[in-house]
Amino acid sequence: MIKLCLPFAFCLLTLPLLAQSQYIDKQSKQISQSLVPFYLELHQNPEISLKEKETSALLAGELEALGYDVKREFGGYGIVAVLENGDGPTLLYRTDMDALPIVEKTGLSYASTKKISYQGIETGSMHACGHDIHMSTFLGTAEMMINIKDQWSGKLILIGQGAEEIGTGAKAMLDAGLYQKFGVPDYAIALHCSPDIPVGSIGLSEGY
Repeated sequence: MIKLCLPFAFCLLTLPLLAQSQYIDKQSKQISQSLVPFYLELHQNPEISLKEKETSALLAGELEALGYDVKREFGGYGIVAVLENGDGPTLLYRTDMDALPIVEKTGLSYASTKKISYQGIETGSMHACGHDIHMSTFLGTAEMMINIKDQWSGKLILIGQGAEEIGTGAKAMLDAGLYQKFGVPDYAIALHCSPDIPVGSIGLSEGY
């Protein structure tokens, strides 16, 4: 069974969550299961750095369907989705989108079989670094924030960043005027999956 969990990215914008923990837990489980087809689509169709055209379009379309104001192809195939919800802090939550030029040998029924040419070499592509999980979690959090928007106020900026693996995607979005056009966030967060942390746990790292 595929299990996806949502981070408490919304903690920085919400009222104290203790009284609403049962509601949020129920919503998280429902949303997580609804995200499985989205996750499988991403995993089976990975796109490497600077080639995230279809991935970006898929994620942007999902965000638009939820009600976000979405700017597509910002700094390459980057996405900026904004939800204004009254006075309060501005939170930026970012996901990466690109895959790696690696042949998948997991043997999974939903393994990527995509063939690409990379630097003149025929190879495969795979979400070997978990960006498909990151995008799924990101989309689930976006839906949760819509569902509980009567319980928080502020501005939410959701970033889909391309070309993370080669280190150019963030700079491209900054060079395109990310903060000038959408505002400087009070908080900026991101998530990364880890094989070293048990399912159901959250790990925090200090510093950058």
